[in-house]
Amino acid sequence: MKYILIFFLFILLITNTYSLSNVNPDISLIGTFSAFTNNIKDTPEHGKLNFETPSMELYIDGYLNPYSHATANIALEGGEFHLEEIYAQILRGLPLDMQIKAGKYLVGYGKINTIHPHAWQFIERPLFHQVFFGPEGFNDIGVNFSFILPTESFYSNLDLGICKGDAIAKTEVFDPADADNYVDFRGNSPIFVGRLSSFFDLDDYTNLEVGLSSSYGVHAKMDFNTVGDSTAELENKSLKYFYGG
Repeated sequence: MKYILIFFLFILLITNTYSLSNVNPDISLIGTFSAFTNNIKDTPEHGKLNFETPSMELYIDGYLNPYSHATANIALEGGEFHLEEIYAQILRGLPLDMQIKAGKYLVGYGKINTIHPHAWQFIERPLFHQVFFGPEGFNDIGVNFSFILPTESFYSNLDLGICKGDAIAKTEVFDPADADNYVDFRGNSPIFVGRLSSFFDLDDYTNLEVGLSSSYGVHAKMDFNTVGDSTAELENKSLKYFYGG
């Protein structure tokens, strides 16, 4: 994984030499301010207007040259700064119209995982994502290869990626006696991710998008196979219908 990322960045530096123009990056700052209340008695928040700590996201992105693009996202959450995304992409010039993304990014698993919370039409991340990936979603370090499939009557896209494995939620050891036999492989055993999506124009005003995502990776072992492996074999199906007049 490390050598793939080094090679990818080396290619970007070479292609940057042939840049045709110098363009300033796009910079945006997005803040989120929220308040809540509840009807649970005997809690401090009951019946009152409660304000949460504001969050903020700073986006910096732009073209490195006519062929590659880079993005960085710095987030302020809970009063602390952290790097949410930083990645580079080669968008054109590769065989088979392939595109490559490498770095730390929101993995294209499902339809909503790549969408940041400020753009949601709901409040909390779906429970499925919280259980398997935690509150930050499927956000990992890796490299992704994207292909536009040669389908004539509709748009179809295939993504294949390999990630470090940090995004998988940690397996809990229920029996304290097994704690010494537990080996956490998160970040040391890669997870493989794939997504197939298609977009159909049903008529002049109606569109249909369908997708299938899948991932696999071993992220924990118990006493080196004497008890068994803890694996992540996840599948996700998405369906989006849009009508606009």
